Amino acid sequence: MPFYMFNHSKAAHVTFGVVSLLVTLIWLIPYVWITVLQIRCKTYQTTQCGRLMIQLSICHLIMTPGFTFTGIAHIIGFDFSKLATYAFTLVAGLIRTDGVLCLILAFNRFGILCDVQWLRHKVVFWVACSLAWCIGLAETAILCTPLAGFRVNTHHFRPGYVHKLPYSELVRKAGFYFLVILDSIRFLVYIIIGLIVVYQRQKHSPEATTLKAVLIREKVIFFHALARFVFEIVTLTTYHLLSTHFRHHPAATITSYFLYPANYLIVPVLFYIVVDKQLRTYFLKKFRCYRTQEEHVVRYSENGVVIQDL
Repeated sequence: MPFYMFNHSKAAHVTFGVVSLLVTLIWLIPYVWITVLQIRCKTYQTTQCGRLMIQLSICHLIMTPGFTFTGIAHIIGFDFSKLATYAFTLVAGLIRTDGVLCLILAFNRFGILCDVQWLRHKVVFWVACSLAWCIGLAETAILCTPLAGFRVNTHHFRPGYVHKLPYSELVRKAGFYFLVILDSIRFLVYIIIGLIVVYQRQKHSPEATTLKAVLIREKVIFFHALARFVFEIVTLTTYHLLSTHFRHHPAATITSYFLYPANYLIVPVLFYIVVDKQLRTYFLKKFRCYRTQEEHVVRYSENGVVIQDL
């Protein structure tokens, strides 16, 4: 069968739905477990960085019904009670929430390294986090009005905006540029953080306890930010540019769809298991695959500020 005929193939849509369900469920289970560990871990509870990571995990978990119901809709051939449409509309809003939370995390690390007090102020932190969730919910609410819309069409693999409604295209473009600006600022902040870490390493001995703790933690967060940045740019480009030019071509729509669960489920889980040593230790110990002594919390002082390492 020619690839362009996949849109009209029942078997192709069923296979697409099954794969969507399997990818979501397989990665959902460890992500739920990781989130529970984060919530129970005191170092995640007591630091702003940890609270942000918990919020990011919760945000990603709330997205999973969108991928699940979309898979079911393609398997049965229709969107039952518009569950997939409503669930993926929420995903569209939460993607903006995720972008803002990631930017807050970047500024939080910058505030710690440069001792910028107001960036780490409790009120500023919670106002910024509340704003992130409000932005996501606001976009979801707008897409549920007669002015703009988002839907899962089982005749096409990729969920998309309802262009018949007057402001759907405006919301799509605004959301795209909003994320591009957020990602660009975040990337710039992490470049500055990297330069600061290099400067600190040259200024002090790399073996110093304080600097070593800083380097280890910032390296972990930097790799996480870099991986997410690359996947988000690829996802945005594929969805908004490639799919726009190729419209409903199966290669473009299938690729752009599966980049979303990859970015918001697979990449975070791999990061926490492979890179985050503390969570990896807790995770493996719970499954009795790895036994080691519980690591002590590292406390160090940077510019007179006591910081608790995750």
